[in-house]
Amino acid sequence: MASVYSGAGEGRYGTVTVRGEVEFALQYNYKAGALEVLIKQCRDLAPVDIKRNRSDPYVKVYLLPDKSKSGKRKTKVKKHTLNPIFDETLKVK
Repeated sequence: MASVYSGAGEGRYGTVTVRGEVEFALQYNYKAGALEVLIKQCRDLAPVDIKRNRSDPYVKVYLLPDKSKSGKRKTKVKKHTLNPIFDETLKVK
């Protein structure tokens, strides 16, 4: 599965019940002219591999209404966890 999107609240994507929390912060850096999105961590994500109770999560950020690649950023994948710690800053100029 490439990504799981619930819209708002809990939902379903295929056979996976979407759940969990994302801790993040937003900041505009005037000197760099960039929006900075700090992805801190996620908690209690839904397992894609139910037998092993794990997933390989990552976070995607889109700057709307821009639908081009220049408005999309993605964190690194964290293997085999439902509570990943990212500590990554995604920047969009």
